[in-house]
Amino acid sequence: MRGRMGYVSLALVLVAAGCAGEPPPTAADVTGVWCGPERDVLTLDAAGGFTVTDVSASLIDEVLHDEDFVPGYRRETEHAGAVPRHGAGRWRVFVDHGDMFQARRDHVVLDWSSFESVQVDEELELTIAGEGAGLVLGVERVESGFTTLFARCPAT
Repeated sequence: MRGRMGYVSLALVLVAAGCAGEPPPTAADVTGVWCGPERDVLTLDAAGGFTVTDVSASLIDEVLHDEDFVPGYRRETEHAGAVPRHGAGRWRVFVDHGDMFQARRDHVVLDWSSFESVQVDEELELTIAGEGAGLVLGVERVESGFTTLFARCPAT
């Protein structure tokens, strides 16, 4: 019996080592300039700060997303329908290690502190998808699946 336990233990260690997969993203993997499909430009700096310029209504609606309301409701009621030209805050990498039913997912969390001169306290969790130059940041919703919000801006 003792010999079998050794094989079982070794097998579990090998399975666990094989499941480790890719290492989680680091700040260096995601810092830089990201472009959105509606001209939004997200800049993640190495010190953990971010800015967004040319903010679109759809991005603000994602930031203000609340499953209890229709899209755009919070922008219309809390911000008089206005779309700020820029926003800022702090960002961090978050790794959801998943479980036996769901794989690990990597995220960049944007903790918004301002829309132009208005102080806010909002959070947007962006899922990291793809690899290397094909890396994208997007949102995952049960009702609509994955939507890309940002991709690396082309070099100019």
